[in-house]
Amino acid sequence: TQFRWDVPEPFLLIPESGVLDPRCQIRTKVLFQPQIALVHNVIATCHFGLNEEYKKSIQLTAIAKYPHLLVSVPGDTGEDASKVGPVLQFGCIGVGMTSEKSIEICNLSVVDAPFRIAREKRPAHMDCHFSCDISSGVVPAQGKLRVPLLFSPHIVGMESVDYFHVIPAGNLTKSVLKISGTCK
Repeated sequence: TQFRWDVPEPFLLIPESGVLDPRCQIRTKVLFQPQIALVHNVIATCHFGLNEEYKKSIQLTAIAKYPHLLVSVPGDTGEDASKVGPVLQFGCIGVGMTSEKSIEICNLSVVDAPFRIAREKRPAHMDCHFSCDISSGVVPAQGKLRVPLLFSPHIVGMESVDYFHVIPAGNLTKSVLKISGTCK
């Protein structure tokens, strides 16, 4: 018998249509590809028979949620109520030296969460004393990822401040990380 699935987005059934031989079965894969975070509850209908005169329906339910990443600085107690987000302080570093410190990105979701790290836009003539070699990655479900950042100052007496954004997939939210350090 011939069959054809009729299913609304964000679900997709594979194969969507085909021919089923007598006394045989076929395994159908259900893909869930949500674009917005909410509960999706739909009816999938299988039309079958020579002229699709028969049909059977099943209910498909899934929950889509936004990835929730938390950016923190290891060892920071977070007691400073005046801070808007995490602050990574390198302190005083010698001219020509390089110091490395890390931030942690925690995934509070039950699924893996892709992210990207972007430096805040600034004028092209400004010196860049901070760097991050990781521009994107995936934090495992309910896991943590340590991301190293480098401070390489080269102007004595200057305090450097920069901002990095940690942006989960979908670009719906972002965490702003402030980084500071002084050159001696």
